[in-house]
Amino acid sequence: MTLRHLWPLLLLTACSPEAPPKPVAPKTTVKAADPDALPVYRVAVAPDGLLLTDPRGGAAKPADFGLRQSLLIAILARSFGPADEGHDKVCAMDFARWPNGLTLWFDGGDFVGWSTKDPASAIGTAPGLDRGTEMKAGRACVS
Repeated sequence: MTLRHLWPLLLLTACSPEAPPKPVAPKTTVKAADPDALPVYRVAVAPDGLLLTDPRGGAAKPADFGLRQSLLIAILARSFGPADEGHDKVCAMDFARWPNGLTLWFDGGDFVGWSTKDPASAIGTAPGLDRGTEMKAGRACVS
């Protein structure tokens, strides 16, 4: 058989309908985050922000000054419940205050400071930071 006799066969093969490609199953599935599965952090005040420790294990994670207000309030709401939020006109800063005595201060949506007034609260202190009756760090407003 010569090449001259094979070309009609090649044309017929090239024009034959192919089976549609089979869908490929994903290797992993992405699930929406379950708010109840997020950790409830232990919170400690630190000179440069907060330290968040997952009680299920792991090292403390810093929540440094500059962190976005909405994110930090959402994280702490898991630990302390909803905050009383407002704006201090004297200091021209926003705040989020919890019943345990912790107040976070925000400027332009960024975390800029914290203050606490209850030395017996459930808030820890970072290593090297002595617990006092009134404590603050960063641009905390005391009005």
